Amino acid sequence: RDSFCVVTYRLEDEAPQLEADGTFLAQPWPVLLRRTGIVAADLWAENMPLASRTLQAAKLFPVVQDTHAGSLGMLWVDFAGLGQDLSRPACNVWFDLWRRRWLQVWRNAPRLSLNELLAHADVSVELEWQDTVAAETNVLRARQLLLHHRGESLWHVLDDEVRRQRWGLLDVFDDIAAAADTPLDVAARTLAHTAEVLAAFGGTEGGLRSGSARNLQWRSALARLASQDANDRRAAVLEMRILRSQWIGDGPVALIRAARHYEAAAQVLILMATATCSEFITITPALSPGPSNCWVEFEAPARIDLAGGWTDTPPVCYENGGVVVNLALLVDGNRPLGARARRLPNSPQFVFETRSERPPSEGDA
Repeated sequence: RDSFCVVTYRLEDEAPQLEADGTFLAQPWPVLLRRTGIVAADLWAENMPLASRTLQAAKLFPVVQDTHAGSLGMLWVDFAGLGQDLSRPACNVWFDLWRRRWLQVWRNAPRLSLNELLAHADVSVELEWQDTVAAETNVLRARQLLLHHRGESLWHVLDDEVRRQRWGLLDVFDDIAAAADTPLDVAARTLAHTAEVLAAFGGTEGGLRSGSARNLQWRSALARLASQDANDRRAAVLEMRILRSQWIGDGPVALIRAARHYEAAAQVLILMATATCSEFITITPALSPGPSNCWVEFEAPARIDLAGGWTDTPPVCYENGGVVVNLALLVDGNRPLGARARRLPNSPQFVFETRSERPPSEGDA
């Protein structure tokens, strides 16, 4: 059977790992030895100079054949979280239990130091494994951010996956967009992210992002996406996934064209999401239409945008938030914008006129 060594340490340990007064799991050596019952002879050879007794030379990591939770292989992982939120007396109890349970088991196990591990490690395999772990981590992180931390940006995850030339995030986006219980704004965000990934892989060779999204192959999926039925949305997302897989191999231009269609799909869901505001609007019919030839007037100040125009609209606001600063102004002391309307007697028609020089007179329709 294969043997494993689970290397565990904290970021704080990395810088002083070649120093005798370094740390392990952010604990100075005297504190660690006191809490665990380990002695210096367990970690370093007795004739080793004090200056060489570092984290890299310490025989800390047991060689095991099993790494399930609670096993010897995960010993230091479990220890790192031991007593984090406990009072000092409770921590002392925990460390006492740890010594009774693990100290002798750890001593009897074959152990390696970081230096020995580096000497035995296959660097190419290790780097490949780290890349796999990074991919799995990005997938989990993307799902968590989309579903449970909707206010946080996903750009750093997308950039890392594209840099590593990986497509795995697209499967996550498909699953989330197709799920019946995914809110419309989250589903729209996932489709917009799919467009970003495709465009990133297409690069500048694929042409402009702006352009038509009316390819006949995509028409049925986009039409089905506009349905209120969750099953239709799922079928549309899966149909788009098939089309995407067919277009991915056709080069940068096809990738950019596919990105445009995913942007169009995101806009369909954004439209549906914003339309839900009608649920909170109540229109009460007028008891009487009011007298004819009676004008109803509305006036408003002019507005200028100082900063952030359109940043509060999807899909920009999904990743960067949105803050718009504007200013309402009177022009020559007046509200320059407005409208007037009146009911025409015995005339079932609409008549629209625009005027910029003077308000309408009583004779205007």
